[in-house]
Amino acid sequence: MEWDNKTSPEALRNALNDKDDRAALLYVNALLDDLERYANRVPDGVAKTVVTSLGDYAAWGPLLRVCEALRRYGQNTLPVRRWHARARIESEEACGGAIDELLAMLEDINADLGRLSEDDPVAAVNLQTDLRLERIGVQYLLGLGYQRLYLLGGPTRREPRRYDLNQAKAHFLAAYKAQGEGALRSGVRYIALETHRVRIQSGEALRVSDGVMTIAEEIRNALVPEDENWKTLSPSKLTLLAEIHVALGQNRSASEVIEELASREATASEIGALRGALETLWALDESSPPGDRLLPPLRVRYEELSRRLDAIPTGEDIDSDAIGADIDLAEGVEYAPTSGLGRFAEAQNVPLRSMRELLEIARSSVARVEAKGETTATAFLVEGGELMAELTGKTLLLTASYAVAAGKPPAGLVFQGMGDEAVFQLESGPKRVSLSPNRVACLFPERHIIAFEVDLPEGARPLAVAATPPKRGEHIWLVGLRSLGAGTAEEADPDGFFTYRAASQQGASGSPVLNSELQVFAMHSMGRRGAQLGSGPLLGSAFALLE
Repeated sequence: MEWDNKTSPEALRNALNDKDDRAALLYVNALLDDLERYANRVPDGVAKTVVTSLGDYAAWGPLLRVCEALRRYGQNTLPVRRWHARARIESEEACGGAIDELLAMLEDINADLGRLSEDDPVAAVNLQTDLRLERIGVQYLLGLGYQRLYLLGGPTRREPRRYDLNQAKAHFLAAYKAQGEGALRSGVRYIALETHRVRIQSGEALRVSDGVMTIAEEIRNALVPEDENWKTLSPSKLTLLAEIHVALGQNRSASEVIEELASREATASEIGALRGALETLWALDESSPPGDRLLPPLRVRYEELSRRLDAIPTGEDIDSDAIGADIDLAEGVEYAPTSGLGRFAEAQNVPLRSMRELLEIARSSVARVEAKGETTATAFLVEGGELMAELTGKTLLLTASYAVAAGKPPAGLVFQGMGDEAVFQLESGPKRVSLSPNRVACLFPERHIIAFEVDLPEGARPLAVAATPPKRGEHIWLVGLRSLGAGTAEEADPDGFFTYRAASQQGASGSPVLNSELQVFAMHSMGRRGAQLGSGPLLGSAFALLE
């Protein structure tokens, strides 16, 4: 089958709508082949139609592949970038990278709006409107991303995980206050998080604040104007009304709305979002009320509508021999939909305790390396004395040398950007650590490692260092600031690099690689696409060069 920009986009959507998975798969493959073979740049309207169709039917794996291919060949419009971020959030493992991308998009939109305000306001009014709508969409997705991280952390009264929650609420509220298309959905999400939070903190009957109740009334009035029957609402608005009822504890009304929704032509994305909220925010299940009434019709309808199209080929492997050539390995990797930390742990076949510890490691021991505001790599903390006796008493921050510097200290050390910093997202909030040449403790350019001596930020903690690397086949973890990659160990080569099978993402260079005991033994530096193969220097082997 050949891809045709005039007829294929509509044919793809029709195939998805008609549940013809084979035809839909052929169209997706045809588009990918066309892009790869001819380095083609499809028209903006065509790209938007394709990604919207795949997103509406929750075909997250194919959507991820298509967005990456479109962007690789120059299609970087806001709708493509937005759907790409949504697909990465849904894949969970790449959620942190999606948040970074969305924050960059928000900066771009705000900068464009600032420039437009200096031009002719009449001529620019349509573009301003479009950009403001895009900003609402980006802020909604940012809220969704932080909400996913918050829920993945398994919040309780003892472990509140306030940072991700507050970020999610702030973005949802900002999108709601913008009062444009899509703002109501952000308002509903804000209410859901606020009421969920009350239940988590108190464990008692729901008490809704006046501010939340005011927003809830505003949304209900906007959805169902006076003297209008709610059954005339569109499926999209029905999902919002149902969640408002659930958030306020009005389960009978919620059940009526969901029964109506299940009989209507909603998209899989809309049904899935409501079902996911009920399972994750309210911990509902089909074995007990009110989940026994609310969830079954949503599950059945979602299974009818969603299109996973899992047979998407991975394409040819691309070797990453060049230093720093990190390639996103998360494409095509989809975790099963989860209801909080427990299901995620079950999907990874690891104890829930280990998952909690991994999330705390990502929060307290791992940082994002920034140069001029852009993420270039990942870094992590260790105690120097665990690597060699001469470094006892020093806290070291390790990252990929090629991300920040080239050459050897002191005179030969050349930083690639001014103002490099490591940013920790601690429970108390962000903490920045300057990476300056005079704080370099040691540099191993042949092993891709640079170590800075730093003052331990309050609330941060160094990782424990493993005495020996794991054996082939043993479980390993690749831990980013906001992402977890599960995998298995392979073997070390004569040059001191260790190979493992695990998914990573752009910016993962410098991430710690942990054994099953959650001790760091290597630093991620290179990835291989398709095969989900990564490698990095063994810490013990590198620091042995100084002894």
